Amino acid sequence: MPQSRIVSSQPITKGWSTDKKYKVQLQDGRFGLLRIAERSSYERKRAEFSLAKNLSERDLPVARPEAFWLDEQFVYSLFEWLEGEDMAVLPSNLSDRQLYALGCQAGQFLRKLHSLPIDQSQRAWNSFYQAKIDSKLAAYQAARHSYEND
Repeated sequence: MPQSRIVSSQPITKGWSTDKKYKVQLQDGRFGLLRIAERSSYERKRAEFSLAKNLSERDLPVARPEAFWLDEQFVYSLFEWLEGEDMAVLPSNLSDRQLYALGCQAGQFLRKLHSLPIDQSQRAWNSFYQAKIDSKLAAYQAARHSYEND
């Protein structure tokens, strides 16, 4: 059982999903992100895990999926832990040049991501994702940073 590899956990309360999320330490000393969802979301979570695996195999900068399992109540997804900083706070600590460079990196990632073939059966997800993008754009427009021609 993959959960037997977990020696400690710390709850994560940030993020958009309704999953329970934890930073976990594994027996081998590495850290991971454990996501726990209701069993009723099994098919969706399995598809998300498969997509993450596909992206990881294409050398895109995403957390590598490590394990996927379920029990009577929940679906579990374990990913490698990627250190980083909260983007809700980080922009206020960076110069305009640094923010621009990060924006360019994000654009390169999105170019690769958007070049991948899409599974047409997942199109309903578009509405959710569009709402997410709209709120991110609103936050950007409210921020103190702006760039010519944006």
